[in-house]
Amino acid sequence: MSSPRDVARHAIRQAVEKTPVARTEARPVLDVYAREAASILRRGMRQAAATQIILDRMALEQTSTAPDQSVFAITSSPKYSTLELTFVAGVLEAYRLGPKESD
Repeated sequence: MSSPRDVARHAIRQAVEKTPVARTEARPVLDVYAREAASILRRGMRQAAATQIILDRMALEQTSTAPDQSVFAITSSPKYSTLELTFVAGVLEAYRLGPKESD
């Protein structure tokens, strides 16, 4: 004969097995380029330092440069195609990851 404890355990197991499991919120996927840019680029960095750190640490190719903007090509990201840096008076003001165009 089953003890009350065994009956309770069995009832709990059955309830858990019958309970539907659904994720209420998907975890966001963070692109490696977004994570790396966020970790190394800081407002106030000098243009030469920001450019050099991207060339060295992210190994991106610089496709264009101007006194107020530098653009780097991202070839191996499924999400982004460019990293664009905006400078004011030779100091990093902002950066933006350009989304890949839909095929």
